[in-house]
Amino acid sequence: MLVQSCFLHYAGEDLAVKFETEEHWKKAFGPVFIYLNSNSAAKTNPSVLWKDAKQRMEKEAASWPYSFPLSEDFVKSNQRGTVSGQLLIRDWFVSEKAVPRESAYVGLAAPGEAGSW
Repeated sequence: MLVQSCFLHYAGEDLAVKFETEEHWKKAFGPVFIYLNSNSAAKTNPSVLWKDAKQRMEKEAASWPYSFPLSEDFVKSNQRGTVSGQLLIRDWFVSEKAVPRESAYVGLAAPGEAGSW
């Protein structure tokens, strides 16, 4: 059995991840946080809810990574490393210079043999 997952790529051919029979792979999602807020003042000023939700989001973001998940697939904060730097994108259709990007996701994996990610 061959499992295939396709990912669209910014430019060029689609990237496809292929797994052979008996090849171990899994992806852990979460934890997921859902915040339901309410405020009677929102009847006349709905932005009260938005401001409250934004403050809560900032609080949760500052708490990351969470320490409460018990799954062995969720790496605890004391087992994580740190990476810092700047992601620059060179897209000739947007700018002739490399442009810094925000809110991008970069996948990292533990060191290992090539292709072991």
